[in-house]
Amino acid sequence: MAGELSLRPYNPHGRSLGSLRRIVVVREGQRQEREVVACRPVEGGYLMRLAGVGDRDAAAVLTLGEVRVARTSLPPLEPGEYYVEDVPGCTVEDEAGRALGVAVGTFWNGA
Repeated sequence: MAGELSLRPYNPHGRSLGSLRRIVVVREGQRQEREVVACRPVEGGYLMRLAGVGDRDAAAVLTLGEVRVARTSLPPLEPGEYYVEDVPGCTVEDEAGRALGVAVGTFWNGA
């Protein structure tokens, strides 16, 4: 459909993002908050339509942008689940429970 954006989440096997109503697109240091008009799953991600993006040229302005959502927009976590952003600052222990240090950051390697 004209103006649809391809969204490839870091974790394509994670929970559905189809219920999102607002996103922030960050591209080249610029932040744009956008209303999600429609979102449907496709192989490897989603196709998303945003308010004000009605054709290929308008969609191209957002190409390669990073999509962010408010934490309150994310689905609730199941017991034992966590968000990656919560890891920095957590104590790291070995299997015997001995403290090894504190996590200072994370990175996504696609695995």
